[in-house]
Amino acid sequence: MEAAIEERDSHVEWAEAELRRAGLFDEDSDYGGMMGEEVLRLVKAFSEAGHSGFSAGMAAHIFGLLAAWKPLTPLTGDPSEWMHIEVDVAGNDITWQSRRNPACFSRDGGRTYYDVDAKKSWWRRRFRRPKMHRTEWGE
Repeated sequence: MEAAIEERDSHVEWAEAELRRAGLFDEDSDYGGMMGEEVLRLVKAFSEAGHSGFSAGMAAHIFGLLAAWKPLTPLTGDPSEWMHIEVDVAGNDITWQSRRNPACFSRDGGRTYYDVDAKKSWWRRRFRRPKMHRTEWGE
C-alpha cells in the first residue's frame, strides 16, 4: 500500500516538474499559468485512481479520445446522431453534422459522411475530394 502511494506521489512530482520545465505555470504562458494547474489536477486525479500499468494505458487512451471529442464506437446513420446545420434557398436540409464527432459532416443525413480531420491522400488534397465513409445504420 505504501509503495502505491509513493509511486503515485512520484508520478505527480514528475508531472509537475515536466509542466514547470515547459513553462506552463508561468504567468506569461497560455492562460496565465492556469494550464499547468489544470493539467496537474488531472494527473493527480488519474494517479489517485490507482491504475496498474495495463489499465493505466487503457484509461489514458480512452480519456484521450473522449477529451478530444472522438467517439469510442463507429458512427452510424441513426438520425439522432446527426443534426442539420445548413439549408438551401428552398429550405431543404443539405448538410448534417455528427453529434458524436463534430469533425464529421454528411450530405445525406448520415448514411455517408466525411471527416474533416482525417488524413487525406495527395490526390484528395489536390482535387479537394473528401473520402466518404458509409455508416452501418439501416443496411
